[in-house]
Formats: sequence, structure tokens, C-alpha cells
Amino acid sequence: MTTDIKCDKKQWTNAETIKLIELYRENSILWKHKRNDHGYRESRDIILKEFSQKFNCSADEIRRKLHNLRNQVSQELRKCNSKRSNITDGVFVSRWPYFNALKFLIPILSVKKTEDELRTKVPLDSTNVVRKIFFLYDAE
Repeated sequence: MTTDIKCDKKQWTNAETIKLIELYRENSILWKHKRNDHGYRESRDIILKEFSQKFNCSADEIRRKLHNLRNQVSQELRKCNSKRSNITDGVFVSRWPYFNALKFLIPILSVKKTEDELRTKVPLDSTNVVRKIFFLYDAE
């Protein structure tokens, strides 16, 4: 029997979202794990439960919110990659308010993309991927 706090889909304030991102970044096991890391699942579940208590919602709601934030970062990266050649001043600036706070995910998401491309045997220009990642960091 779990004592997880239950609630419907939470309406997140900007302050709560920023606080969640800060906690997420501090707990790198949630976003920077190795596939063979024993104890990963248990550690992750404990951290998510702590987050759920802080935000008065379920661990599933925390997972949903983090999943959506990661997906949005990926979408912003795709925008940068697709619009890179169309930008006249050479700088892509995301208008999404949480992008800068989540930039720590860029290397992780880029590595995952590279692994996925290699698995599907799609030719990959690794120089291009690296250049685009550093382009984003330089845009600050």
C-alpha cells in the first residue's frame, strides 16, 4: 500500500515550475543515469515521492510534468536545428520561458538523439550535431 498523495492534473505556477526544474537539476539521477545503474529505480522513486510531497501532488504528476518539460526542450532544439539556416543574425533565441533553466539537459538529449540515429542506421553528421549544441550554449 502506497501513501502517495493523489490529485488530479496539477495547475503549475511559474514559480512551482522553476522550483521543480531546480530540484530536477540538483538530482541528476533523474536525468543522467546509466542503463546498468543498479538501484536507479528505487532511488528515482524515492526522489519523486519527495518531490510529490513538496508540491502536494502524486509522483505520477511529477513524472508527467518532467516528461513534458523534457519534450519541450527537445522541441525547442528541433526548432533551432530547423531554423538555423534561416536566421539572419546567427542566433536562435527560444521564447519558451523555461528553456534557459533546462539547458543542462541539452547534452543528454543530444546523446540520446545520436544513439537513436545510430540504431536506425541513419547517416549522422556528428560535427553538425556538436556545432548546433555549442551554438545553443553560445546564444546565452
